[in-house]
Amino acid sequence: MSLSRSMLKGMGLTDEQVDAIIEEHASAKDNLKVKIKSLEEQLKDSEEIRNKYNDLADDVKKNNWKDKFDNLSKEFKEYKEEIENSRIQETKKEAYKNLLIKNGISEKQLSAILEVTKYDDIEIDEKGDLKDSKELEEEIKDKWGGFIVKTHVEGLKTENPPTNLGGASKEEILNIKDPVERQEQIAKNLELFNN
Repeated sequence: MSLSRSMLKGMGLTDEQVDAIIEEHASAKDNLKVKIKSLEEQLKDSEEIRNKYNDLADDVKKNNWKDKFDNLSKEFKEYKEEIENSRIQETKKEAYKNLLIKNGISEKQLSAILEVTKYDDIEIDEKGDLKDSKELEEEIKDKWGGFIVKTHVEGLKTENPPTNLGGASKEEILNIKDPVERQEQIAKNLELFNN
């Protein structure tokens, strides 16, 4: 049942009262229309958002983004570990190379030795220095001793060095106090005594 002027007049209201009620009713009705229109627009927007959400949910289900993310995370972690292991290997190699040089290994043999060395058994500390360097030095001497370059050669030591009188004069030979040695030198240098 709608609100009408005749109904209001039938209730015994004056014209002014009827006009006021009708005016208030029209204003309320207009306000309700505006609210309804706003709510309809909100409903339309929410339906669009719901549709977008449903599309994204379907896309996630189809493409399995979580598995892709997990796989990428795993690959990235493995890559980081590979880079770190490579850095550690290079640090070990450089420290071992310095130890080889310190122990006199020939420069010509360094690259060959470094190439065949297994670095997994070599440990380094936080500073990048070799742990157990004394044991490694002994191992270097045992394994690679043939490649150690000797920079100082010591001559042969004899307890009784022979006297070298080669080119000695007749007087020097005659001044030898030991008669046996003097006779030997005369025999070696007869040309001095044949005159």
